Amino acid sequence: MTQQIELSATFIRKSIAEKKNAQYFVPDPVLKFIESKSLYRR
Repeated sequence: MTQQIELSATFIRKSIAEKKNAQYFVPDPVLKFIESKSLYRR
């Protein structure tokens, strides 16, 4: 059984801004879009 965890959008945005790996938090197409547009980078 897969364990569920609560995750906020703020946590995901902050992780991306801090250049941490977010691949386990969002689907691959979403992550690719975020990276291609340089979203959430400081």
